[in-house]
Amino acid sequence: MKNKDSSIRYKFLCYSGVAGILAPFISTILIYVALSKSHFWFHWRYNWLSDLGVHAGSDTYFNSGLIVSGALMILFSIGIYYHLGGGSLFKIGKATLFIGSISLMMIGVFPEDHVPAHQIATIMFYSLLTFSTMVMGIGFILKRDWLGILLVSSSILSILMWVILWPGYRYVWAGAIPEATSVAFLSLPIIVLGYRMIESS
Repeated sequence: MKNKDSSIRYKFLCYSGVAGILAPFISTILIYVALSKSHFWFHWRYNWLSDLGVHAGSDTYFNSGLIVSGALMILFSIGIYYHLGGGSLFKIGKATLFIGSISLMMIGVFPEDHVPAHQIATIMFYSLLTFSTMVMGIGFILKRDWLGILLVSSSILSILMWVILWPGYRYVWAGAIPEATSVAFLSLPIIVLGYRMIESS
């Protein structure tokens, strides 16, 4: 019976790891498709990515991409709960990752014209994912695991994408640029963690 339980646990970790790897790729692909449908009006400097979710032609791809990716991230975050240790930093990181994953799905469920639900979900996603990555990274560093450096570096770079002054943008946020670049930095440690989960299964 114990061997059967272990087998189920390892399979679940494998599936969760695959979900973590797939999530950023699926969202990136569908956002790219949404962008291809809106090249005549979308501008990286003046638009937010969320604008894609309220325009005919791009809305279905954008919103469905976030919903599917959010669902995969929820599965990934549950797998992380069982994969990582029970230290206080990891507990905080796992909890915020789970809530942040739900927030990602909610961005697609409540497009930009759903005020204030969309705005709340967006802020929660970016802030919680960055915080979770930072906290878990510190936890890994304390365990002398090199992965901690990757997580902390990714979270710092993600924050920098929001606070730096982009050339030519005159002290205002540069639209979709910090959105896309910050998520790109945060996606790398998620993919690495997913791979580790698969290896441990």
